[in-house]
Amino acid sequence: GGPGRRRDRAFVRRCHQHCAHARGDRQHLEDTEPPAVAGATTVGAARAASWLGTGQVFDYHHWPVVTVLAAVGVGVCISRFRDERSRALLGVALRWTAGILVLLLLAYFLPIAPLRVALAQIPPVLFVLVLVGYLLAHAAGAAKWRMVVNAAGAGLNYSTAVQCYFGGLFGTLFLPSILGGDVIRVAVALRKSPRPAAVVAGNVADRVVDVAALAGLTLLGVALFPTSLPLTLQTYAWRVLEGLALLLLVLLALFLLLRRALLGGRSIRFRRRLARVRHSLRAVSRQPQVLVFALLLGLSTQAVFVLLTALLAHACGLLLPLRAWLFAWPLAKLAALLPVTQGGVGVREAALVALLVPFGAASPLVFAAGLAWEGVIIAGGLCAGLLVFLVRRSNRPEDQA
Repeated sequence: GGPGRRRDRAFVRRCHQHCAHARGDRQHLEDTEPPAVAGATTVGAARAASWLGTGQVFDYHHWPVVTVLAAVGVGVCISRFRDERSRALLGVALRWTAGILVLLLLAYFLPIAPLRVALAQIPPVLFVLVLVGYLLAHAAGAAKWRMVVNAAGAGLNYSTAVQCYFGGLFGTLFLPSILGGDVIRVAVALRKSPRPAAVVAGNVADRVVDVAALAGLTLLGVALFPTSLPLTLQTYAWRVLEGLALLLLVLLALFLLLRRALLGGRSIRFRRRLARVRHSLRAVSRQPQVLVFALLLGLSTQAVFVLLTALLAHACGLLLPLRAWLFAWPLAKLAALLPVTQGGVGVREAALVALLVPFGAASPLVFAAGLAWEGVIIAGGLCAGLLVFLVRRSNRPEDQA
């Protein structure tokens, strides 16, 4: 057993050296001699020490791999169930996993120490105040949405509009991109409104107004710059514009080519519904004062969101001119419209980092500000769900009476 025992000692020594080197304990590496041990139990413990003793198993660099494996495990488990509820749960789990994976990839490539320090600098009182401002701005957004859908003929009162709007805000936590909230908003309003077509048309008009408000803020930020944008952003902007123009042309061409195939052979009932939606859109277009006022409200609401994000970034130690936020924040929100992750989680932060770094911003601080704003969005969605629950509960006695 002599040669086998010497091999066991040599293996134990290598394991100790690996642990000491991983910890950076040079003195321990030079002075410490491993104890003379024998037997398979000691060798197995040494092998476990070589894997667990360094503590690197739980290092954040391994989180993306762990997240992917967790996503695969969730998919395998849920795919065993064939019902519709399980498939919906699988979609939510995969979208949340994709969003978290994007965040972990950003944390993997960015230095983690400045990120922790920046997040620790945000006072809890400031976070709560930003959350209150976020909810108040959305209250104005609910009033704007009600005004637009009622201009189309939906006939919703403010209590119902609050349930629809804040129910959609809560739904963004469970549906893809920030457009997922529109599905919940419309679904609730269809049950409350005597004219479902007006709800659909009004929601489409309201979303167009919001996109126009974001584009207006971006143009305002560009106009406030004393010089032209950085060259890298100019290149990206032109590529994005060319891609969007090409996409719109392709979609328009497909619609013109397939219009008869899509609309032909439809039932009379479907054509009547389409005609009602078209009539509701015309009703909104006949009231330009409503659209202008809604656009002003949309600009004000989005500007409040930009200011709140800049306030959180300032607390993190990120000092940027307001025009940079006016340029980058709306574009990051537009990027979150892509149905890739849950509520745009991860996509928004990645877009912010890509847009603000050319202005000289430190990428860990931008990421920290994005994470803080993501926390506000998630907390605001939960508060919105609680508000909808309370409003419905308070309306039950009136409905029973």
